[in-house]
Parts: sequence; structure tokens; C-alpha cells
Amino acid sequence: MLGSSLILAATLTMTPPDLGSVLGPSDYPVWALQDNESAATILDLLIEPNGKISRCQSGAIYGSKRLASEICDLVKGNRVGPARDPTGNNIHGVAHTLLRLWLPDTNNGREIERLQQASDVVLSVNRLPGEAKRAEVDVAVMVDEEGKVLACEPAGPKVDALLARTVCTASDQLGVRSVKGMGGHPVPYVTKLKVELTTTWLSPQPDSSGERPR
Repeated sequence: MLGSSLILAATLTMTPPDLGSVLGPSDYPVWALQDNESAATILDLLIEPNGKISRCQSGAIYGSKRLASEICDLVKGNRVGPARDPTGNNIHGVAHTLLRLWLPDTNNGREIERLQQASDVVLSVNRLPGEAKRAEVDVAVMVDEEGKVLACEPAGPKVDALLARTVCTASDQLGVRSVKGMGGHPVPYVTKLKVELTTTWLSPQPDSSGERPR
């Protein structure tokens, strides 16, 4: 059992859910292929410790409304790479992600392909390396049953460790929340956050941009 104090890991110990195989060409509905339809949607996913997607909620949608509304049904029940906690054990995972189905040789498909997911969190800092005005960094966090960050680290070996540490020391500003499992009780989980650091304060973006709901 992890202690209640925040762990700033010196080495990478956690694994957020790996959604790399959640959608493939075989998942494309036949009707959408015939109609040259493309779509994308922001999804909030709950992934069981065995890697099964047990909950899917759709937020902002782009392109074909009909196709976007079917993406949750296409991914729910699929298995992905499970999250792992700092001790290496499988744990619930939460993912806030932009998923898309697109046909690259169509106007609509090219628009969907160009979409970029908005940051989950925007943090204002006094300064950034090289006098940069903004920077983006991905961090992995473990959240307990009460919605408190227990551990925080770079979400991969190529992530700037100094920027990640800046984010992790401001863990109370990351906007994470308590999440209930399928049994109706809060569960600890690991998730990945895309964080924008800026030296100029930016007001929160509207939900339509794909920002993580608070």
C-alpha cells in the first residue's frame, strides 16, 4: 500500500494505459466507408486492471455525428495495455483521449487527421528553459480513492524530467478527481496528463476544445 505523501519518482515506475491497439481498420463501420465519412471524438475511458475497457463516455465530436457517436460502442469491451502502479502491479487506468476514424483521401478525412488534442491542464510558471513562452509535457500520475495524487513522474523516457518535475510539484493544480469502478466504489488509478506550461496566464478553454472536464 502506498503512503499518503506524494512520490516524485527518480526513475520511471508507472505505466499509463496503452491505447495503441484500441481501434483499427477492421473497426470501420461498412456504412461509413460507403459514405466516405470520417469522425473523431474526445473519450473518457475506464480501463480495468486486466486491460478491458469497461466504461466509455464521449465528449466533443468532430466530423460525422453518426460515426462519432458509434466510437464508444466500438471500443467498449476491447482490451488494451493495462496501467501499472509504482510497484509494477496492474491497476485501474483512466484515459482522456482523442480517437478518430478517418479516410485520408477525402476532405473531411484530412480535416479529422489534422486535429490535435488540447492540453488536459494549463499551468502558469514564472519562467521556462531558454526563455520559452510555453512548453508541453506528459506526466503519469497515480490518484487515490479520494482524488489525491499519490505519485507523479514523466510519462516516458523521452519526456523532459525537469519540466515534469515542475508539473509534479504542482500536483494540487492538476484537476484530477476521484473515479468510481464498475462496482460503484472509488478506485485508485493511473492516468496520463498532457500539461501545457506557460509564462502567460491562459483562461481555461471551453469543453468543445477537448479539455478534460473538471
